[in-house]
Amino acid sequence: MIRMLAAIGFATVLCACSQTPAKIADLSPERLAAIDDTALCDAVNSSTRSAEVVAEVKRRMIPCDSIATWCLQQGHEDGSEPFRGCVAQIEQRWRDQRDAVEKQRMHREMMRQGDPMRSMRDRQMRTVCRVENGPDGSPRQVCTTQ
Repeated sequence: MIRMLAAIGFATVLCACSQTPAKIADLSPERLAAIDDTALCDAVNSSTRSAEVVAEVKRRMIPCDSIATWCLQQGHEDGSEPFRGCVAQIEQRWRDQRDAVEKQRMHREMMRQGDPMRSMRDRQMRTVCRVENGPDGSPRQVCTTQ
């Protein structure tokens, strides 16, 4: 019984201390130094990678950056202008895909909840005109859009 409780307690502490790639991407360079290699590799290969994570992987010389590895396999020299362009292009593609997924999620949520502004957008504007007497007593036409 005590062993089981100890195992559950250990598992709880272990889960509480784990970091997601998105959280790791937001850490400062000093805190990144304390992250283990596996979690760092997960972070560098996720769509939320940051320049600090990439720099830490490079500093530790961990060969797990899939983008850098792919660009090197294309024959680009590490740190060269074509290499940086290759990495930037892939990172931009990841950002675009992440933004598209977020936009789709927001659209689904709007459709689920209903669009509160839809009735205003779909309503046809009407122009109503009436005849009033002007300041000098002569009739004039006054129109309003509703």
